[in-house]
Amino acid sequence: MSSKNVVPAVDTESRKDALYDSEEGYSHAYGLKCNLINKCMQEEIGYGRYQWQLFVLTGFGWMADNIWLQGVAIVLGQVQQGLHPSRVEFATLALFAGLILGATTWGIMADLIGRRLSFNITLFLAGVFGIAAGGAPDFITFASLEACLGFGVGGNLPVDGALYLEHIPQSYQWTLTLLSVWWAFGQLVASLIAWGFIDNFSCEATATICSKSDNMGWRYT
Repeated sequence: MSSKNVVPAVDTESRKDALYDSEEGYSHAYGLKCNLINKCMQEEIGYGRYQWQLFVLTGFGWMADNIWLQGVAIVLGQVQQGLHPSRVEFATLALFAGLILGATTWGIMADLIGRRLSFNITLFLAGVFGIAAGGAPDFITFASLEACLGFGVGGNLPVDGALYLEHIPQSYQWTLTLLSVWWAFGQLVASLIAWGFIDNFSCEATATICSKSDNMGWRYT
């Protein structure tokens, strides 16, 4: 038999080792695919209509987050008059405890169930518990609902940035800092809403007796 017809044996294990980068922990083919996708994202796709829509959407999320945070800070004086807690500051403590727990939980959950679903769930939680807090009959209930509100807001804050960054080219990642303008809009919107309701539907600061019907401004806010 001619030596030209002999097919050399292939060492399968050696070939696998050549295609697998043990230092990086992934195969060579996978690395090439990732590089191709990154190149398309950075140089081909650009920053178009979809990215602008995502900028507005995630910016709205940050705006909504600060509306809730600013709203809680604004109504504490009226909560003190209406619910008569011994330490109204505990409401802020409950809120920030929820923020810490929410950021920790949803930072992990976003990797497990996806950014979009996490974004929707956290905003939904913030909306439901924020509205429910306005109907709280006592301070314990109010503080508990504020903690749940913080859980939603705290979870939405990191998810917004991750969702936005993963869908824009690297050359436009500087626009993440531009999202901060939505945070300022949230503070402005919360202040304007509170100005209308608290100014017209609240007891005077010097009032010794303040009924619930005279102090509905913070609940509306």
